[in-house]
Amino acid sequence: MKKRMKWAAVSALAVAIMVPGIVSAADMEMKPKVDYSQVMVMEKGGHSLVPLRQIALSLGYSVAWSKDAIMLTKTGMNEMKDMNEMKDMNAMTDMKMKAATITIMLGSKSIMVGMDKKMIDYAPMLIKGKAYVSKEFVEMILAAR
Repeated sequence: MKKRMKWAAVSALAVAIMVPGIVSAADMEMKPKVDYSQVMVMEKGGHSLVPLRQIALSLGYSVAWSKDAIMLTKTGMNEMKDMNEMKDMNAMTDMKMKAATITIMLGSKSIMVGMDKKMIDYAPMLIKGKAYVSKEFVEMILAAR
């Protein structure tokens, strides 16, 4: 009888540990990464365009303009590769901040993500004094970081 009680307790504990993770993962998949409800979406050339600064700021990026380019920077924590890296709580203090930098130029389909050059589907453009980018750019580049 004691074995059966231990087995039931272990099973209940395992379920209690797993269920929040499963529910949390399901919630993340269902929620859109980017909320476009607060921005003006423009249609041009078959693409949905959104204001870059407003979207970038909502995703945690800082935005800096220069004469030739727009730089987007997002700072976050370095991720640990596996649980073995965190053998004790002191490992948490060793985590370092990292920055993701994306550089774009208006009218160019070529962008820099860190030190990597990438091509995007639709060039960022200036509309009424604001930089606009495609939703595809937001989803594939900005929201993915």
